[in-house]
Amino acid sequence: MTLPDLIVLMDIWPPGVLPMFKQVAPASSLTWHITYVHPFRHQLCDWFKYKVVTEYAGEGYSTEYAHLWDQNDHLIAILRQTVTVFT
Repeated sequence: MTLPDLIVLMDIWPPGVLPMFKQVAPASSLTWHITYVHPFRHQLCDWFKYKVVTEYAGEGYSTEYAHLWDQNDHLIAILRQTVTVFT
């Protein structure tokens, strides 16, 4: 897996706040920051665990963080982002 592969893997998921809406809502990232914690020597076909937590949501903004672990529960990366939701 290359660095661009890992970036795509962390960014492909929709913001965690979007499933809270009853209708589809357009959204856009305002900030996006990724920290690599553990060396990534993985294949794209490997199993990964992804968890996102919305820390705050209101007034059209959402702040959240996400973690990505490998199949051995080693933390690979942490993502933090601020999202604007247009409703």
